[in-house]
Amino acid sequence: MKTFEGTVVRVQPKTAYVEVSSVWVHPIYRKAKKVTQVCACHDNKGVKVGDVVTIAGCRPMSARKRFMIVEK
Repeated sequence: MKTFEGTVVRVQPKTAYVEVSSVWVHPIYRKAKKVTQVCACHDNKGVKVGDVVTIAGCRPMSARKRFMIVEK
């Protein structure tokens, strides 16, 4: 099960959008590039915008929700 750490950027009822950042290094040129991705997550913890959360992969909850919030 994949787990990521990110920041909550938007909150809707039972859904939180979490921005996950990572660094990708080009294999030949060795240049680092910051890559961000926004994931729709199932929210049963009651998070707010700006909270740092840990998310984990789970079964599909809806058409776009494939993660759930594990802890604040």
